[in-house]
Amino acid sequence: MTMLLGLATAPAIAADYTFAPNGCEFAMTFPEQPTSAERCDPAAPTQCTHSSVFVKVYGMDSSMRVTATCSPAEDNMLKRYSGDVMRFTLESMAKGNAKTYETGFNDLGTAKQAILLGSTPNDHDGEDVYMAQLWIGEKSVLTIEGVLTGVQTPDSDSTFTGIMKSIRTAPTKATATKADEETENKDKKEDKAEPEEPTKE
Repeated sequence: MTMLLGLATAPAIAADYTFAPNGCEFAMTFPEQPTSAERCDPAAPTQCTHSSVFVKVYGMDSSMRVTATCSPAEDNMLKRYSGDVMRFTLESMAKGNAKTYETGFNDLGTAKQAILLGSTPNDHDGEDVYMAQLWIGEKSVLTIEGVLTGVQTPDSDSTFTGIMKSIRTAPTKATATKADEETENKDKKEDKAEPEEPTKE
């Protein structure tokens, strides 16, 4: 359980691609650019669901697949969804993907995070690893599913763990723009408030 909760505060991996869709309160990093798609509500063009799928194959016997989806949150979803509800949601997702698993929950104040880590015996005398995460913010929801199958190697383990550790809260672009505007307006007011130098007679 400690390992699961530690993912919330672990440092992000150095990556070439950052998944941080417009309007999403969360971000994560991939070592390579994933396949991405966007689907918007025709009746509300600003309400969009963004998804990315990262796949990497390690020879004939090992591969990983990580899917991230960020979508608009329902009204008061952050307040309504408890840790038990979020864990149950992940457990439902894990059916068919993990024979055994453990779950964790973390309330970050402005967001809530639930994690499920599971495994299933494979044909290589090892285990396929399955991890799911659910993040709920005030305006958006991030769902992540990751599967590491076959023979695990230091490289595949490191990449898979690094992606999952990189997930974090991030200000939306709209919020960041508003903050920049407020700072700019404040600077302008301060400039106007500066007294003018007296003129010499």
